[in-house]
Amino acid sequence: MRNTFVHRGRRTNFWAGSADPGKPGDFSLSLRLPVSPDLTEVEAVVQAAGIMAATFEAPAAELLDAVTKSVGAYVAEACRALTKLWRDRRADPSLIPQSPGSGSNPRD
Repeated sequence: MRNTFVHRGRRTNFWAGSADPGKPGDFSLSLRLPVSPDLTEVEAVVQAAGIMAATFEAPAAELLDAVTKSVGAYVAEACRALTKLWRDRRADPSLIPQSPGSGSNPRD
């Protein structure tokens, strides 16, 4: 994939607002993401026949929840793996040989 910042200008952030006429002050604003991120913005809008058709509403709350769960699971698994490696190394220092002059003793 090409480096976007070098080969292409940054994408435009599209936002859409909506209001319920029956509820004054009830207004929402949502970010719209490209349906075809591989196309330039102009190509996407032309092919889809409009900005709204070329983008979709990003469900912010659901997206943030999903990203939080995914990152949390990744970090938890990485911590488990690193803790296991540390305990294995601590139990058997010969797993990672130390250089003779390092003065490092893993039992300290």
